[in-house]
Amino acid sequence: MKPGDIIPYGWDLSLIALSYLVSAVGSFIALQCARGIPQGYGRVNHLALWASSVAVGGGAIWYMHFIGMAAFVPPRVLSIRYDVLTTIASMLAAIFVAAAGLFIVGRNPKNVVNLFVGGTIAGSGVAIMHYTGMGAMRMQAIIEWDPTIVAVSVGIAIAAATAALWLTFHTQHLIQRVAAALVMAIAVCGMHYTGMYAGTYVCVAESAATHSSLSIGGSVFPYLVAIVGASLLTAVSILDALALPEPNPAWG
Repeated sequence: MKPGDIIPYGWDLSLIALSYLVSAVGSFIALQCARGIPQGYGRVNHLALWASSVAVGGGAIWYMHFIGMAAFVPPRVLSIRYDVLTTIASMLAAIFVAAAGLFIVGRNPKNVVNLFVGGTIAGSGVAIMHYTGMGAMRMQAIIEWDPTIVAVSVGIAIAAATAALWLTFHTQHLIQRVAAALVMAIAVCGMHYTGMYAGTYVCVAESAATHSSLSIGGSVFPYLVAIVGASLLTAVSILDALALPEPNPAWG
């Protein structure tokens, strides 16, 4: 391809389906862990808070994002690598901003202002993670963004995060949490693929950044993401089963 050409791409539908499944599993584990966050009178259990944050930020969002990126199929002539430090930064952003949103709402889940403030923060974190993760791509192309669609994707993220936080603290039974996790995964995937649609890939001259020593090739990257993501969710699941407290019903 020549510089200036628009790069066509396709999708691996099986990996899109897998990205949704991964997000649903992460969401469910986060809901399970989050039931122990509110301890009443403005207090939260920090162990449950961070367990839920890792599950939703590292699993439902970050893990899903990069499986979704693996579903992105560009022409064979386009070599994609991922910058390691930027990728790690995107995961940390997702986890820490999720923790901020859960903390704000978890102090008093009945407070509507807390819900909207926490949802806005958490949704902004989802968007930050997505576009930071996209920024980790190293390739012989640049991404030109449609600002309107980017704004729509951020709006979806904030609305989805607000709904997710409400569901987090208002699902009492296993079946409710399963249903809530399926809904949360639809929202997360909706934001991701809307954000992907916002970008147009334009071929450019090869740059030094493409060969950064701190980058990982696209053929290896999905397997590494799978190992990291599955390890995070497994560790949090074990923690939930063995150590997390039961919820304190004395909210507020």
